Amino acid sequence: TFMLVASHANSRNTPRQSYATAILKQANKGHIDFVDTGFRSIDERANTTPRENLRSAMHGAQPKTTRHCEGRDGVAGPYDDVAIGMDTLRFMLALSKRVDYKISSIVGQCHSSASSKHYTGDAVDIACPVSPGTIDIANKIGKRYGFSHNSEDCKHDGHFHFSKGGN
Repeated sequence: TFMLVASHANSRNTPRQSYATAILKQANKGHIDFVDTGFRSIDERANTTPRENLRSAMHGAQPKTTRHCEGRDGVAGPYDDVAIGMDTLRFMLALSKRVDYKISSIVGQCHSSASSKHYTGDAVDIACPVSPGTIDIANKIGKRYGFSHNSEDCKHDGHFHFSKGGN
């Protein structure tokens, strides 16, 4: 008997897959953590947690968005799944190389409107508490990729929302 082994020599990862893989490696090293939103069991069953968003991207699939917002603040997005934007991935990876931080949302979870940048793959929420200097560093790194934070903060929202254009 013999075993057929799939060759990875001819398989090529897309840049999106490579970035998602690198971000998950940073998480495995403890530089990124994923925060429980309080709806973890629902999100895990639906594969919409931030970690699952990145795993989907790593495997070449579009991550799933949260489809049911009953009992949560916010509304579901207009799409079942969304590709995480390359600048979002670049921002998350670059930040993880400078500071340790926590992610509470990428394309999953419910957001303030159906036009949220989360639902286009152009946003990430950094969970509180954050270490001193983290937001200043995130703003510096974000400028490289067109990212900044909007008015959401720890005092009012429990996270800092970073997105393309800061909206």
